[in-house]
Amino acid sequence: MGTAVQEYLRAVIYIGPQQKFAQCLAKALVEELEELDVVKKNDFQDVFHSIEDLKHRAVLLVVDETLCEHVADAFGRLRRVFPTQVICMAFNQYETLPDSARKLALDGTVRSFLPMNLRLDIWLSAVQLMINGGDYMPPEFLKASGKQKQVNGHSGDHVNGGGHRHSGNPGTGAKLTAREIDVLALVARGCQNKIVAAELNLSQHTVKLHMHNIIAKLGVSNRTEAAAIYFEEFADGAGSGQPAR
Repeated sequence: MGTAVQEYLRAVIYIGPQQKFAQCLAKALVEELEELDVVKKNDFQDVFHSIEDLKHRAVLLVVDETLCEHVADAFGRLRRVFPTQVICMAFNQYETLPDSARKLALDGTVRSFLPMNLRLDIWLSAVQLMINGGDYMPPEFLKASGKQKQVNGHSGDHVNGGGHRHSGNPGTGAKLTAREIDVLALVARGCQNKIVAAELNLSQHTVKLHMHNIIAKLGVSNRTEAAAIYFEEFADGAGSGQPAR
């Protein structure tokens, strides 16, 4: 009976050397989120051999940085099988990350990166955010992406979450997700994190993580500056993912 129940659990699929996803992290994740399992696969072929089982259970795919050279080839098939799940890359140190992994971030193939050395509560919140469909991008990736755009001559023209282009001021036109706009809308109205969490049915850790991403994407220093951008660009489309017109 135990095996039958296990087969129908939602699952975070980890792809890579199994020892690199510490058992203590897997245990903490299972304890934090009810009815969740962590399934470890050595490589993409291992995943594709189990596709019939995994495609109904997967809520998040975590690909280790050691497989970054193979991500581009496997990504199309992964996306066809897992069309809505976030596919993220796990890594330990940004400084030692292979250039091919950084390229996946810069060209937008992989939109979420998960540092495996985060403080546990932040790490769990990052995973939960991605399970809920959000993207997690550490600050060092956002900074690198901004520098690359400046080198390529595109620093003044960014596409925001609604597909509209803005130019000029730092932070304007940043690509916020619909959920991030929901969070920012409440913060702009003066709501504390615990109120935002209750309104959106999120944990306070997840709200903090959203605000961390919002501030980094907008290129501002604090909540007040982020709120100012919300009223300037997004207020008319709050909660819909559309900026103000």
